[in-house]
Amino acid sequence: MPNRKTDPGAGIARVIVRTVTEAVVKARAGILPAEQAEKWRHTNAWLESGESEMKEILAPLFSRLAGDDTLPDEWRALFDEMGSPVHQWGFLWELIGVLGAVIAAIPQFGAIDIRSRVQQLNAELPNVPLSPADLADGIVRGRWDAGWAGPQAALSGVGGDNFAAMVDLVGMPIGIEEMVALNRRGAMTDEELQTGLMFSRIANEYIPFAIENGYSYMSPADVIELCVKGVLDPTDGQTMFQTAGGLVEQFDMLYLGAGDAIGTEQVLNLWNHGLATEADVDATLGRSRINPVFYPLAKELRNHWLSEYQIMQALSAGGCTAEQASQWLAQLGLPADQIAAFVTYGTRTQATKVHAETEAMVSELYTEQVITAEQATGQLVALGYQPEVATMIIELADAKRAMSQRNAAISAVRAAALSGKITAAQASNDLDALGISAAARDQWLTAWAIDASTRVKELTTAQVGDMAKKGVFGSDQAIAIWTGQGYSGAAAILLAAYYGATPAPDPTDVANAAAQVASAGQNGWVPVTPQPGQ
Repeated sequence: MPNRKTDPGAGIARVIVRTVTEAVVKARAGILPAEQAEKWRHTNAWLESGESEMKEILAPLFSRLAGDDTLPDEWRALFDEMGSPVHQWGFLWELIGVLGAVIAAIPQFGAIDIRSRVQQLNAELPNVPLSPADLADGIVRGRWDAGWAGPQAALSGVGGDNFAAMVDLVGMPIGIEEMVALNRRGAMTDEELQTGLMFSRIANEYIPFAIENGYSYMSPADVIELCVKGVLDPTDGQTMFQTAGGLVEQFDMLYLGAGDAIGTEQVLNLWNHGLATEADVDATLGRSRINPVFYPLAKELRNHWLSEYQIMQALSAGGCTAEQASQWLAQLGLPADQIAAFVTYGTRTQATKVHAETEAMVSELYTEQVITAEQATGQLVALGYQPEVATMIIELADAKRAMSQRNAAISAVRAAALSGKITAAQASNDLDALGISAAARDQWLTAWAIDASTRVKELTTAQVGDMAKKGVFGSDQAIAIWTGQGYSGAAAILLAAYYGATPAPDPTDVANAAAQVASAGQNGWVPVTPQPGQ
């Protein structure tokens, strides 16, 4: 701010105020009677005293205004005079400024003071009408009719055509995506769609984009899959991949890594038959979920071993010695006492097998009606059986054949009933024709009816994993299904990680689940941490 002591142009307002003040004082002193001059001196004294007393309060206020560079120079000069008045007229300027501030503050403090009184009057005279907007909304919602709502709106100054126009504008349309979907299915015309979009909050210039947004586009994963399957050329696929929201610089990497390999068990089987090389096996393992640390062990799965039953069959047939059978059973993990029992049984079976097989062959030949009952009896007697025992064996074969035929017939009736090919009455008649007792017949019919009504197939573990991998449902749903099938929570999390469920389970949850399964000793599995470079 210019300094009034060094700049003659500064403080013009001060000079004007001082000149006018002194002139008025001299004029008043010269023309007024003595008593009035005395009153005038008393007034001057009062103003000087007020100026002195209020200086500490008012000077900082007007000095800050005088230093505000945003105000015009003439106003800043006036506030400079008011901040440090040199005469009573300057003090009067200060009083005028303070009174202006007080008057400006009165509405705010007055509003606070009368608020409670206004609220009390509102409670005593509740006659404020509903707003026209609420009334229009009520008509659209069917809460009241226009005959009642129209006069109510008129109380607020809105009526006639204005209120009718307000009613027409009330209400929101259904969602934009729903409207576009209805338009695609032909359930909403283009004109109705346009009207609905104009009733929304979308600016008109964005309506074409809203309509376009209602159409979905294939995902980047779909584009990659189409390229892998040869439906799309990779060059065109890159463009479509970017349009679908993928980063074009990731296309080549995803394209090369896409596609599932055949199963590990299948490629190992092909390797055993000479239809695949070890390089093929390595490539297959590289596309699997198996950690490279376990590739050597995975290749060992190409080996197969005889089961306990097959070892006993080999021992009984003389295909191996007792020592070899014992070694093989030990490799399968059987304890020593069970190995001894297996070997003893297999060795004894060798001595009786010929006799038993010969008897079985005679019974089978008779059952198949290749030989007669007399021929079968004679052959059994020749094997050392007493005639009455041979007769019992023949009768037993007859009973087995009859039972087998009847069971086959009953199975056929059951299958037809469960598939709905015959009625319950027809099934009952067929069972009666087979000589089934009434009690057994009724029990079977009841059981078959329950079986038909409760027969439900469930997804296998592998089917759930494949669907989770392909994104049919999320990993959380897959884990819920597996736990419902009897898997523990930790095992279900590991299954989700194994099958590559989308989205993948949290790595921390997988690590905790692996530790839990390992500590439980399930299948003797212990997690192996891959070493650097493996």
